[in-house]
Amino acid sequence: MVRRLKKNHLLVVGGTGFIGYHLIKKVKKSNWHITSLSLKPPQNIRKVSRVRYVTADLSKRALLKKKLKHNYTHVVNAGGYSLYEYLKIKDGKRKLFNSHFLGLKNLLEILELKYIKKFVQIGTADEYGDIKAPQRESDKEKPVNSYGKVKLLCTKYLMNLNKSLGFPAVVLRFFLTYGPKQDANRVVRQTIDACLENKTFKASKGDALRDFCYIEDAIKSILLCLKSNKTSGHILNVGSGKPIKVKNIINLIRNKIRTGKIKFGSIDYRSGEIMTQYPDLKKIRKLINWRSKTSLNSGLNKTIII
Repeated sequence: MVRRLKKNHLLVVGGTGFIGYHLIKKVKKSNWHITSLSLKPPQNIRKVSRVRYVTADLSKRALLKKKLKHNYTHVVNAGGYSLYEYLKIKDGKRKLFNSHFLGLKNLLEILELKYIKKFVQIGTADEYGDIKAPQRESDKEKPVNSYGKVKLLCTKYLMNLNKSLGFPAVVLRFFLTYGPKQDANRVVRQTIDACLENKTFKASKGDALRDFCYIEDAIKSILLCLKSNKTSGHILNVGSGKPIKVKNIINLIRNKIRTGKIKFGSIDYRSGEIMTQYPDLKKIRKLINWRSKTSLNSGLNKTIII
């Protein structure tokens, strides 16, 4: 007989990161226990009171087992190295695989799966690769970089678990998110910081078409999935549905701040750069009635002043 836990307990893998921090801050308003699992302790700017912070390397199974001593009713996996970190760290491909796929397997082997009501995996638009936009969940993925490939491996693993064991997993494929307290290596944050400091910001030609979703809207999609019985076994796109050229959002930020200089074309596109990447959102709207409500103008204003 499965023992029912008296209180919901959320485990946020990557709870000290941008998405994890905003999720924890939102969930803390409810009457849930919250545990954050990450490689390092939170910086003061992203530390939330009355949250249990646990540090462990997901790829180290024995240590991970010692640290995760509780049973969790809900799990959000937003952990692992990002594309931007992978491009800069030594032995990036191996660390990507270990932090994402091996980490996911270790996590699921350690957790008491019978208690888990919903497992939300934060995926990425890079799983689609360079296929025609708008990208749809039913499209055949063709990832072109190691980050997209390992995230797709995680997606397939979870979808197979759902089919074989009924494991309540859902994958949210986030396109670009932005908002307050984002890492400094993202284009919106980089542009804002350069302009506020009245510096010259080096950029590519900026012709790539991207979808930018405000963080509060993205977090809402996670919360809806945690509480919905309809989403298990599904892959869902998350984005604003309003693609914009990168150079246009950079110019928009520059015009709002009115200082700084943008030098377009001063750096090359990344190898394998996908020039057109934005989602079809029909599925998530139909399944859980989610849509992005924050305009780009409003989202940037909230991001710049905080």
